[in-house]
Amino acid sequence: MLALLAALGGGVLIANQVYFRYYHDVITTATLMLAGQVYGVRESILAIWQSIDLLFFLPVLVFLGMGLAGRAHLNWTFSRKLRVTLVMAGSGATMFLSGYLPTVQGWNNDVNWSGNYPFVQKIGLFAFHIFDFQRLTAHKSGDFKQDPESIQKIVQVFEKRTLHPNALTGIGEGMNLITLQLESFESFPVGMTIDGQEITPNLNRIAKESLYFPNVFYQTARGNTSDAEFMLLNSILPLRDASINWLFPENDFSSLPLRLERKGYTSLAFHAYNKIYWNRVFMYPSLGFKHFYNQDDFVGDDLVNLGLSDTSFYEQSMNILKKTQEPFFAHMVSLTSHLPFYIPNEYRELSLKDTISTELQDYLHSVHYADKAVGVLLRALKDQGLDKRTAVVIYGDHEGISLKHYKEVLALKGQAREAADEWGRSALQTIPLIIHVPGMPVRGTFERVAGQIDIMPTLVNIMGVHDQGLMLGQDLMQTPRGPSPLTGRYPLGSFVDENMIFLASPDGVLESGTLFNRKTGEKLDTRRAEAKLQEVLRMYEVSQQVIKYNLINRLQEHVFVNREIGSSAKVAPKGS
Repeated sequence: MLALLAALGGGVLIANQVYFRYYHDVITTATLMLAGQVYGVRESILAIWQSIDLLFFLPVLVFLGMGLAGRAHLNWTFSRKLRVTLVMAGSGATMFLSGYLPTVQGWNNDVNWSGNYPFVQKIGLFAFHIFDFQRLTAHKSGDFKQDPESIQKIVQVFEKRTLHPNALTGIGEGMNLITLQLESFESFPVGMTIDGQEITPNLNRIAKESLYFPNVFYQTARGNTSDAEFMLLNSILPLRDASINWLFPENDFSSLPLRLERKGYTSLAFHAYNKIYWNRVFMYPSLGFKHFYNQDDFVGDDLVNLGLSDTSFYEQSMNILKKTQEPFFAHMVSLTSHLPFYIPNEYRELSLKDTISTELQDYLHSVHYADKAVGVLLRALKDQGLDKRTAVVIYGDHEGISLKHYKEVLALKGQAREAADEWGRSALQTIPLIIHVPGMPVRGTFERVAGQIDIMPTLVNIMGVHDQGLMLGQDLMQTPRGPSPLTGRYPLGSFVDENMIFLASPDGVLESGTLFNRKTGEKLDTRRAEAKLQEVLRMYEVSQQVIKYNLINRLQEHVFVNREIGSSAKVAPKGS
């Protein structure tokens, strides 16, 4: 029994250690429950895991030895057995704590951006996991007071995000729609050149012919890639401490596929990986996808990194789409640029100096390959004659490398930092967003700040979906803009807007947080963030209530669906 408990404890410690190395946070019970997905990303975990982590299992050997010794000396007196048991148990506990305490203390020396770690400091790691388990079960228990007054308060939050007509209203109506989610793809490589080499030549090219938004902050949390999909398709913030796909796949949704279905669209999802990963096989039908093309539907003719290469994935996906009745909505999720960013030498086309760290080099090769594959997709669209009647949206899902290597990334951008810099690091946490619509009247780079929940309102407007439904995001062309909540990697209440980045304190006290000028990094009086902090907290609260208590249908019954979007208006690009 002691050996079993020691094995369980050692496993939890290793999980926390590996998780903290990448996410700078303590692993949650909900994430531990996804252990079945570990094999699918084993290469990523092995890239972070260290052999010294096995020392956490040493107490197991001690307790096993104690058991064997007890069986070998059945004739010992009770007092002698007790003494040996106490000595060996004490040795095992000492070994366990000698690993546990330095590990948790070591985390204290790193930058933490989550609300979990302070609890560990106060109550201990295992006490935290007990508390977190109770917090997780609360997601499935309890109730929400669904009286008209409570519902109206939630509706009012959504009503503040009402869309207004602009130059993009309805320009994609009746066209096909492809959304392409790029794995671990950040903004900083787009437009970057190193020794005259473009890192993303294909994205650079299409960005010039499209709307390009380089300052979209990712808002993913524990659901990582699946959270990015959820926000694209629902415009609601994800759960902070659990995966929606695993806990609430049976919920009602007011998703983009369901809205497009009412306009005669067929919605298809493409991801050349295990269909059970992130529970997509059950979540996608709830979101309105009529078919999910997964690993079982693709030929594994070119395997790179974790699975089918992006190039082959796009080629095979386009072969399916050319036989699909139009109009269609195709949601594609790429894979090759996933951690550990392994790209075979024959696919490495960049010449990078040794002064760049190995891991950052791997990442740059990875995104360069992903960009080349995007070029294959765009050419296939043209070859099949779909390019003139298909809107294409390309965006990143979450962070790739800059959380860990932010100083080196800033140096590549010509913004070198000597000391730890919360502002410099947080300002990098953006993903690229490119929206291309054939014949669009507006194109260019828009520097405005946004979040991933803002993508869907923009697409709803472009595609002429007059049923606005329930969305917390804002159309990206809309000004003035409200604050964009920063989720997962930041303490609750953190946000960014055009002028400020507010990093909340885990204790929730306004004055304990840090407020920066977004462009200069100058520290500002945190009292300037108070009003927007309350707005962001309300957005969080509403998102959690809608998801946990499955309120979508109840809210839709209340009042404000089927609002018409009026005529278009002119919008000026570049920094507006």
